[in-house]
Amino acid sequence: MNVPHAAGPDPPSRPAAELPPDTHLSITTSGNHEFRDMLHGRRAMASTGAAEGDRRRELLRRVAVQGRLLNLATTSLSHAAAARLGLQAVDQQCIGLLHRTGPASVGELAQLAGLTASSITGVVDRLERAGHVRREPDPRDRRKVIVVPLPSPTAEEMFAPLQRRIAELNDRHSDAELTLVADYLEQVTALMQEHAAALRAERPAKAP
Repeated sequence: MNVPHAAGPDPPSRPAAELPPDTHLSITTSGNHEFRDMLHGRRAMASTGAAEGDRRRELLRRVAVQGRLLNLATTSLSHAAAARLGLQAVDQQCIGLLHRTGPASVGELAQLAGLTASSITGVVDRLERAGHVRREPDPRDRRKVIVVPLPSPTAEEMFAPLQRRIAELNDRHSDAELTLVADYLEQVTALMQEHAAALRAERPAKAP
């Protein structure tokens, strides 16, 4: 005989865990702080990136401007030195190249100076008459001629003060810094020589 269970009140259910009254506010506030911090971080990164971009553009502008000013200063110096030596500016530039690179064929000198074959012949003729260079057979190929620079006490005396000041400037920089400068200048020079050759190869525009 089955005895039915005695009816009685249901046991009280366990109350759901309640959060302290300020917990939801705390979570919301914490989330707002995190969101604001994230925005602040992104804005700071964007600001830093913009500042770095501005510094980069300003640095590139300075390099470009100083490159042009260096070119103008070199040209001005060549004109002044040529006038002192009784030469044309292009003659002074070519003799300067020969003293830096050593003996070269007429064709090599023309390429270094960016001159045509007819122009470089006139330059070498004037320099030879003035006693600044002499033509010699090329030891690598006796059928060719090279242009050899000759010592010039007048030119050495004229440039000695500048050379001393540049040497003092060089002493203020490390080998690593000078290597970086030399590498950069070599690459820029090569790019400019390539572009000059490309321009010379193009058909010149007709005068208006």
